[in-house]
Amino acid sequence: MKTVKTFLIIFIFSCFIKTSSAQIDTISTQKEDLEQLKMAKSDREILDESKRKTLPSTLKEISGHVYWKGYLYCHEDSGGAASVYVVNPSSGQIVQTIILQGITNIDWEDITQDHTHFYICDVGNNNGNRNNLKIYKFSKSLLPSPVITNTVTVPKSAIKEIKYTYEGQAGTSREYDCEAVAYNRGKLHLFTKNWIGSTCRHYTLPTRAGTYVAKLRESYNTGDVKITGADFGAYDMLVLVGYEVQGVGNIVVFLDYGFDGTYYYLNTGEVKKLTLGTAGTYGQIEGIAMKNLFKGYISNEYFFRKVLFFKFEVVQSIVPFNLKKHIEEYYKKTPLDLYKFATPKEGTIRYNKNTHKIEGFDGTHWLPFH
Repeated sequence: MKTVKTFLIIFIFSCFIKTSSAQIDTISTQKEDLEQLKMAKSDREILDESKRKTLPSTLKEISGHVYWKGYLYCHEDSGGAASVYVVNPSSGQIVQTIILQGITNIDWEDITQDHTHFYICDVGNNNGNRNNLKIYKFSKSLLPSPVITNTVTVPKSAIKEIKYTYEGQAGTSREYDCEAVAYNRGKLHLFTKNWIGSTCRHYTLPTRAGTYVAKLRESYNTGDVKITGADFGAYDMLVLVGYEVQGVGNIVVFLDYGFDGTYYYLNTGEVKKLTLGTAGTYGQIEGIAMKNLFKGYISNEYFFRKVLFFKFEVVQSIVPFNLKKHIEEYYKKTPLDLYKFATPKEGTIRYNKNTHKIEGFDGTHWLPFH
């Protein structure tokens, strides 16, 4: 009888422990879910949805854009016209068309710029079988203001080509697809949309016309996220955007900031991942462009999916964002001398302890950023 009582006590106690454990696990899971929801809301707050603008059907397949002198310079994806469309971000309307004479849009995936030139990146390689990857370069001095004329033709003779293959590339492979290119520190930076595995590779190219082998700088594990756009804000701040190819297709932004004076940006900086929402809400994100140190625009192409009885449709659009609150704490805590720069570079950020403001260096002076 004593043995039976003992067994019953142990059985009841074990059931109590299991029940309590399950309750604790449930409470813990609920807390984690709540924290994730709070984080997701905080991430989405970088977007100013009140200023989202629908783009014309001409840019239904928008694939890249860059900000210059108050306008967005945009282009379409593969098979689109060999043209750049100048968009007023306040209205979403095209105010100028730049026709690039004598070239073809095989698979234009991004556009970037330095102080004097635009670079159109015909670097898409979804099937991994292209052997004619190139970046077109033309001078900004050829472009009159959209206020003066709504159509410009850049002659073929004024368009230079940067042809390339990738370091370590052997044969054809979907590892060497790319949709994200940005200029920084005298070089063009390519971030691959690697369809094999979960690693995004970072390569660099010179900006001079010629034929090159893109130099591999580093790799970074982006998980299920495929990178579709890149740009630099501050001197030491890189922004990557992409979407997950699993699950609900979350839209993701990677902030990489505080990296050193080398070209190993992703492995010497601090990387923060922001999840903005699903493709069903925001469409397929294709491009990102910085307007200044912290603010910029994200673009999405037209998106339509039908799942059972449900339809998901998102029109092509641009939406402004502001990253300031997500990274200013870093600059408050990190003294400028830890940046390992001999002298401040244009676009360098610091926190002024006297004025309690974030400041950016314009090449000559430190100016407060609002």
